[in-house]
Amino acid sequence: MPTSVYAYPANVPPDFARMVTGYLEDSGDSPDMAVDGSTTPVVFSFDADPTDDIEVYEVRLMASVTALKFGGYFFSLDPLTNGLLFEMEHDDGTTTEIGNVTETEEFFMLSGLSGHSEGADWNRDVLVVQLGFGGKPVLKAGTSDQFRVTVRDDLNSTAIFYMKARFTGMKV
Repeated sequence: MPTSVYAYPANVPPDFARMVTGYLEDSGDSPDMAVDGSTTPVVFSFDADPTDDIEVYEVRLMASVTALKFGGYFFSLDPLTNGLLFEMEHDDGTTTEIGNVTETEEFFMLSGLSGHSEGADWNRDVLVVQLGFGGKPVLKAGTSDQFRVTVRDDLNSTAIFYMKARFTGMKV
């Protein structure tokens, strides 16, 4: 059963056979974003399919942290110096920057944000943010197009238990 709700035109049921999902992963195929990217930034990406164009519907980021604080914090840490950079890399060499997050509240300011929730889990706070794109950006088949998040600070901290980003799209 899908965990996300999408806005489809009236009377057009979603074709789940066309759905594409997966975690953004680094070059070592790890989805764990709680890494040290301060010296060498770590890129987490979801790449274009070799045969089908993919419409980007959402990227959902989930983090489990010791505390979720606002007003000058990144979760419970000091603000990030360089941030988490969200962007689309296009085959023609151009890049579309979606946003850069250095503080908790900036997750809610990203373009296309469609919802969030927070809660407690074993003395941890949980943050889930959805970046909804409605299928407008497209990863072109057989190209080097990719959606990516670059970690450019040290997130390898005992304050962050879990942080991953999941991509959802539809084959065109």
